[in-house]
Amino acid sequence: MSFRNLPLKGIYRTATDSLVRDFYLPYLSQASQYDRAVGFFSSSMLIEAALGLSGLIKNHGRMRLLIGHPLSDDDWNAVQEGIALSSIQNQLATDLAEILERAGSERSVHSFELLSWMVATNSIEIRYAFRKVGMYHEKIGILNDSDLNRIVFHGSANESANALLPTRNFESLAVNTTHHYHR
Repeated sequence: MSFRNLPLKGIYRTATDSLVRDFYLPYLSQASQYDRAVGFFSSSMLIEAALGLSGLIKNHGRMRLLIGHPLSDDDWNAVQEGIALSSIQNQLATDLAEILERAGSERSVHSFELLSWMVATNSIEIRYAFRKVGMYHEKIGILNDSDLNRIVFHGSANESANALLPTRNFESLAVNTTHHYHR
């Protein structure tokens, strides 16, 4: 899978663009790795980007998060459930891409369930950035495809439904490309 045939803008703003439809879905679906450092993460983001994440999973890719704020209690419990389920990882892995597709189109999967499955199949890794004073609040993302193309983006958006949906927050992302990628 490759980013080369996808249209890429230098900036995405929720006033004129859908971060989900115009950026996350097409690029996540072609990605082999998704790294994101943000202040806040909520499993609600997984449902919004589920169709793109299904491509990432089909590409045997992985989402790695570095977050500055602890998970909500419900998200934490979902992670713990995923860790417990990891003993049946092979069985779950075959169904995860299908579940993501269903979540993106039918909204019949709950975000906590999706987070648990991603943890259980090792499709997501979450780490915390601790600071002695203040909070880690940077917002940067890196998408890689199997052809070694890389897209680096930064902006105001956290990894949450509030940040991704244009009916909620006003957000923007500035996008740069590196390596072999040519527009």
